Amino acid sequence: MAGENTHHQPHPVTLQDAIAEIR
Repeated sequence: MAGENTHHQPHPVTLQDAIAEIR
């Protein structure tokens, strides 16, 4: 899972984390 995450996203963050970062 981690490999796939880092493969399409530079930092290991979840969808919710990404949303929280934007807001």
